[in-house]
Amino acid sequence: MKALRNILDKCLNGLAGLSLIVMTVLTTYQVITRYVFNAPSTWSEELVGYMFGWATMFGAALCTGERAHMNIPILVDMMKPGAKKALLIFAEIVALLFSAVILVYGGTTVSSLAMGQQTSSLWGLAVGTFYWVMPVCGVLMVIYSALNIVAIAKAVEEGGADAVSLVNTVLGMRIDLNKKKPIIANKTGGMSGPALLPLAVRMVYQVYENVSIPIVGMGGVSTAEDVIELMLAGATAVEVGAANLVNPFVCRDIIADLPRVMDKYKIDTLRGLKI
Repeated sequence: MKALRNILDKCLNGLAGLSLIVMTVLTTYQVITRYVFNAPSTWSEELVGYMFGWATMFGAALCTGERAHMNIPILVDMMKPGAKKALLIFAEIVALLFSAVILVYGGTTVSSLAMGQQTSSLWGLAVGTFYWVMPVCGVLMVIYSALNIVAIAKAVEEGGADAVSLVNTVLGMRIDLNKKKPIIANKTGGMSGPALLPLAVRMVYQVYENVSIPIVGMGGVSTAEDVIELMLAGATAVEVGAANLVNPFVCRDIIADLPRVMDKYKIDTLRGLKI
């Protein structure tokens, strides 16, 4: 994990620095051609704009890795150490989802659409060529967020915690199409349910690889198969939350169905079940 972080840090520092150097050189060239030779350069002006975007994205990814984005920790500093670490993990999960949805998925979509547009002065290059930095840096931010969560979990263990639990709800939002307003009065709220299971499985697996204390897996659990999947990823115990609102007897049903599912997948015991 540390080696991967070091490699990413060096690459992003180099790319961000190179982008700033190119911006500086091009801006100087642009000033000279405009005010000394009275022959403004159009291509350099356009390229500086793209280089600024690249430097911003590389820097944002690096800040994600170092947890250096601006924040106001007034309330956080008042929390107890355990609550503070839990909030840090929640913040990293939100950052991970933002990177995955907005930058990776959204950036890929925008870049693909922009491949059909040409730059005005950069020799006919597709605009989308310069936009691909968004999904690329989005992937890097996802990796950094995952590494940060693992690091926080290790710090929790070193601080004397008996166990860790992963994951809680993530921030979501829905809009009423008739009223054209958010469904929730607070606009956003905690999202739970089956959609969280893949995220929970991945986070449990990555944390299990780096801590020795028990892990309580949660997030989207509604069937016996979900329980076994989380335990294979590294969970010692599994918690069921939102599914109880749909079926108040879901825990009883899951326990009753476990022997059938274990027999189906040729699993003799849940104790020590790992991939």
